[in-house]
Amino acid sequence: MAQVTFFDRITMNTGVMEGKATIRDTNFLAATILLLMAEGNSKQEILQQHPFLVEEDITATLKFAVKLLKNK
Repeated sequence: MAQVTFFDRITMNTGVMEGKATIRDTNFLAATILLLMAEGNSKQEILQQHPFLVEEDITATLKFAVKLLKNK
């Protein structure tokens, strides 16, 4: 299983969620954080709704999204 890690938080592992970007090699997609934020949820609300997340996970997800957009 190949794994790539970004910002020490975002992992892409062919054996987890079909290689999509996840938070710390879990089944929680980074895209879910982006969707929650796009729907108007604050960082604090997301952290309350998903207590296994930490603020650094959200920050890393945002940085990852920016990196992807800059490279396209």
